[in-house]
Amino acid sequence: MIHFPSSLFRNNTIRTNILISAIISFLAGFFSTFFFTFLLGSFAFLSNIFFIYTQLPYFIPTFFLVAFILSFLVLTHFIVKDLKVINRSIRTIANGDLGYRFPDMQISEFKNFSINLNTMLNQIQNEAIEHSHMEDAHMHLMKAACEELYVPVNQLISNVQHLYIHSAKKSQQYVHLLQVIHEDALQLKEIMDDLFELARHTFTENRLNLIRTDLSLFVDEVILGLIPFTEKKGISIKKETILFPVYLPIDITKMTMAITHLFKIHTSNINNNRVIRFTMDVENNNIVFSMENQTESEFDAAQNPLMIKSHRTLALSIARTIIEKHGGSLSLSHINNTVLIRLPLDRQGSPQ
Repeated sequence: MIHFPSSLFRNNTIRTNILISAIISFLAGFFSTFFFTFLLGSFAFLSNIFFIYTQLPYFIPTFFLVAFILSFLVLTHFIVKDLKVINRSIRTIANGDLGYRFPDMQISEFKNFSINLNTMLNQIQNEAIEHSHMEDAHMHLMKAACEELYVPVNQLISNVQHLYIHSAKKSQQYVHLLQVIHEDALQLKEIMDDLFELARHTFTENRLNLIRTDLSLFVDEVILGLIPFTEKKGISIKKETILFPVYLPIDITKMTMAITHLFKIHTSNINNNRVIRFTMDVENNNIVFSMENQTESEFDAAQNPLMIKSHRTLALSIARTIIEKHGGSLSLSHINNTVLIRLPLDRQGSPQ
């Protein structure tokens, strides 16, 4: 009898199920009472027991009420069963089991309730996993930052100790050590600046000041700002851009910072008289910036940990964060030592 109402009432509302259960219970009570009355009357007639005839009007309402209640309880049993399942499921989730999911319900309201709660649980679980990954990434980043800060600080301490020992012996070595200390101090300041900049972009709500910009002119301005650095390194830039103007809402200051950081990382191990190929093109509704050289870069020198640690992790994280806030992506390719920046052309201009 349980399978009958389950198939009959599945996916109906609670009100409809109760109404159908009441009608069926009434019919069951009516026919059961009629059948019982017929049997009892036949027995009294055949047995000539007239006492039963006199008491029969009192038995009929009582028997009808009992038959109606029993039928109604049986027919609405699956509603109570679903309520118990919901209660047990909520208790399980309240105890911290976010991996638990509500089973399939028979009643329409309960089914929608379970689907909505399962969707909410999936979102909560995904957010918890994402939050855990973000915490792991932050811990890894802080560990890398501490390691990078340790290198120049250790060099400063070592050189200062060396000065205390050899300051009066060799003036030329004294001047050289002072120069090394000055360079290490500048490197330490640059690392600290990058660390604060990364914290500002990552751990605070730093909104973008988006301005609709001609990217060809933007690239020219970025390359112009890199000229002092390239002259000091003894390298040159070969620019290859599209001939027609492309406009895109970007934060000019932050995007300039991102490209500058990537360019300095990319050219950190390049010798003199090298050429960096800087291109801008349109691919699959994306604007693509690329920086390419034909010599070994830091991305190929990953086997040497010291080559990675001098503030490149921070600079790379800053650039990646800025690009991702623009809705783009950053990729590093070992083929021709290429850095690729992709920005979607259909991105909306609302600040983030």
